[in-house]
Amino acid sequence: MFRFFKSRAPFEPLDQESRNYLEHNMWWLSHEYPQPPVNDREVLTPTEKHFPVNWDFSANSGKQTLAIIAKQMLINPDKIKLTYFSKPPKEINVGSSVIFLENDPTTPEAAGIYYEKKW
Repeated sequence: MFRFFKSRAPFEPLDQESRNYLEHNMWWLSHEYPQPPVNDREVLTPTEKHFPVNWDFSANSGKQTLAIIAKQMLINPDKIKLTYFSKPPKEINVGSSVIFLENDPTTPEAAGIYYEKKW
């Protein structure tokens, strides 16, 4: 009648190529950062629970956010230099979400400016 126990094929949200990519990168992360194990870390979400920061675009709120992320990644926040921009990020609506791009006057299509640590 209602077929509550009807057998269904398993739901696969990813195609095989995406699944391989995700599994490979999770494997890499678990080997690159073995302690604590990935399964023991809580996934941070952009919510008040994980980021109890009064975000007001100030240097202080940036430092508070950095401290939370650095703690999660087991990185000393004093080793990271924050750079602030005077222009707000450009918003691009892609239909299902909004992408924020940082404006760099020398490279207008840049999605941010990234630095690496020089050893």
